[in-house]
Amino acid sequence: MRDVTETYCWKLHDDDETVAKLLEEVQRFEGLIPNVPPEEESYLSREHDAILRDFDNTQQNRTRFNFIASRPWYPVWNVRRDIEKVQAALKKILEAPRPWGTTYENKEAEKLDRAISASNDVARYVNSVDEFLVDVGRGKIKVVSMTEEQIRRFSFTTHQLPYGLGRYMGCKLARIMGPQPLFPDVGR
Repeated sequence: MRDVTETYCWKLHDDDETVAKLLEEVQRFEGLIPNVPPEEESYLSREHDAILRDFDNTQQNRTRFNFIASRPWYPVWNVRRDIEKVQAALKKILEAPRPWGTTYENKEAEKLDRAISASNDVARYVNSVDEFLVDVGRGKIKVVSMTEEQIRRFSFTTHQLPYGLGRYMGCKLARIMGPQPLFPDVGR
């Protein structure tokens, strides 16, 4: 019986280096995005939180949201929030497993659990960056300047994040399960 980790999980996909590379790519993208001026960031955070807190789907609340969403810095503020969330989630995967208080005795299982949790943040990040890059490319976001090549590159690499994280999770699962037959005998 051949080990799935030997055939499917090359070292490139089976260690924390994979997650570190995903994190580097997110940080590279973050480096191109300008910081939101502090007073604007404070205003957007306060208003956005108030809208979420008072969310009752009234016309007044929709109008209030549309007002803050139309501000020039809103798209930058919004994508930066998702950048921060996905970075925190990826960094958490890389943290050493907890020596106590963990639900898992297997350290690989703890890392897999963290990666599964990170997948929601990665999905939200991909959608956010996708919209952001389309708007930058169309000239809708005036406070950001990116070349067509940068937009293409980050569009491609952003869409590789779920794939890379999925490979990492699959390989963690294979490590936890141990050697498995590549083609199990079905119906025998």
